[in-house]
Amino acid sequence: MTDSLNNSLQVWQMYWGESYMGWLVIICFIIAAVFAFRNHRLIPAVSVTAFLAAVFFLPVTENIMTKISEESVYWRYLWVIPGFLIVGLAFTCLIKLLPKTWMRIPAICAAAAVIAFCARGQSVGSFYEKPANIEKVPGVVASVADLILSEEADNYCVATDDFIASYLRVYAPEIKMLYGRRGDGNQSRDAFHAYQLLAMPELYMDVIPVVARNAGATHIIVRAGIEKGDEMMAQAGWSKLADVEDYSIFKDTGVTTVSDGTVTG
Repeated sequence: MTDSLNNSLQVWQMYWGESYMGWLVIICFIIAAVFAFRNHRLIPAVSVTAFLAAVFFLPVTENIMTKISEESVYWRYLWVIPGFLIVGLAFTCLIKLLPKTWMRIPAICAAAAVIAFCARGQSVGSFYEKPANIEKVPGVVASVADLILSEEADNYCVATDDFIASYLRVYAPEIKMLYGRRGDGNQSRDAFHAYQLLAMPELYMDVIPVVARNAGATHIIVRAGIEKGDEMMAQAGWSKLADVEDYSIFKDTGVTTVSDGTVTG
């Protein structure tokens, strides 16, 4: 139980990064709780925040939620909703104490400045890099993501199978996916078609690169060892970056080669 509580505390610290937002949320919760004794209409907001904080921190509820969510850690994001709302609620209660309207304008500006200052040091990248997440990401996914990110391109859009798709953005949220787990969140018919092709037991390497390109993919991560797979991908204009365990990573070059060796752009 101590390990679970320490893990929750570590997650909390990693969640906010080097910013002071964690402390600001705690202080604002205390302020809102004090005002709730005077204004009972605030009790639901304070109660929901307290309840979700308990779910977040208490080892018993943490273990239950983790099992219910099948080891996923995304349920923790639910806490951010009342966490940020309680900040606005606390500042609103404090500003309302000022008797004159003209006094409230600089107070609102001051509140915005405090929030902006406290949010410094909280980056989008580290927002997702929680210990509970990283520990569950398979090594092959981490290696694939690091390889793609090492290119330092302007954007990345990946088409892959369900296994890689389930973990890739957990490890590297800056990488865009054509779709999520089970093809959810696909933006077009071509994107879902690419998911279906990459999820099939038998991979059609002559069709996958065409469909993935039409859907907007810049990289394809596909199971390695497909007969003539590398050759067909090269002819379709996809260069092989590397093999990582059981997967091959290809990048779209935009240059295709027909059977007689003619190169087209």
